[in-house]
Amino acid sequence: MGDAASVESVGEREEAWMKTVAMEFSLSETAFLWQRRRGDGASSALWSGDEVGYDIRYYTKGGNEVNLCGHATLAAASVVLRVAAEDTSRPTAVKGAVFYAKEDVLRASVVEGSGDDTSSTSSNSETTNTRIVMDFPWRSVGEVDDPAEKTVAISMLQSAFGLADGSDEADDTKESDILYIGLDSAGEDLLVELTPDAFDRVGPAESSLLNIAALKNSDVNYSRGVILCCRVSKDGKDGGARGRIDFLSRFFGPKAGIDEDPVTGSAHCTLGPYFGAKIGRSRVVGRQASSRGGIVECVLMDGGGEGEGRPRRVSITGTAVTTVCGSLLI
Repeated sequence: MGDAASVESVGEREEAWMKTVAMEFSLSETAFLWQRRRGDGASSALWSGDEVGYDIRYYTKGGNEVNLCGHATLAAASVVLRVAAEDTSRPTAVKGAVFYAKEDVLRASVVEGSGDDTSSTSSNSETTNTRIVMDFPWRSVGEVDDPAEKTVAISMLQSAFGLADGSDEADDTKESDILYIGLDSAGEDLLVELTPDAFDRVGPAESSLLNIAALKNSDVNYSRGVILCCRVSKDGKDGGARGRIDFLSRFFGPKAGIDEDPVTGSAHCTLGPYFGAKIGRSRVVGRQASSRGGIVECVLMDGGGEGEGRPRRVSITGTAVTTVCGSLLI
């Protein structure tokens, strides 16, 4: 099903107003857009004649601003590209959108002739499903190897999810549920790779068996969320007969006002490079195993051979479905 997001196309507004509107919509994230004209600052030259440019900001249902949100960018791209395509006054066809986020420049375009099995379908013939590819930042992961910091992180994970770290002196045959703990290069998300069995044992966020508050109150040095993940073997149940899924993940973000996010495109800026390196491929596919769930395809672009100084990026592909359109009267 994927994640839901609200997209508000407005003039530039104050932070307090955007926060209030996002809390009122009460979706995982709300994206606010205002169009950027050519000449609005030096950075406006970064988009070409067949692209449209917008500033974009993201707020959670708790009123917290976040620097990047994948599914809200996906939703925003589907809206602005549809509007641009319907604009008959434009001298050239629009092929893409450029979004100026708080800390990055993001690009999005419609996948031409998409019809593969990762696209969603709708029983409503009037509903448009748009498959979009987005250019996102690459976030590397550095292992938490300081003994004191690792001990605090493990204690947090034990309290929140009931995970075992293999240090039970009463049962030296018990293996650790935790294979790896790392922090992304932005300092926002903690990536925790689990064994497949341990991953399967983690219940829903609303379960009384979980203590999500432990993630918010912990002294572990991350600013946004905790990514739980595991690799999927090709003969595993989640790999499917075609083996299309490489890894599973879940995202918990109480520090951002979200207990569990259904599908987190921005987390795949970290998950894609991490599992791409483990598997040895430049294309990996993940399934976020929340109650809604969603599939995210990541293509890793390391910049090699494409010009000196070109940054590494992650190309993320997803499908957007517009369900409601209207006007905001405030």
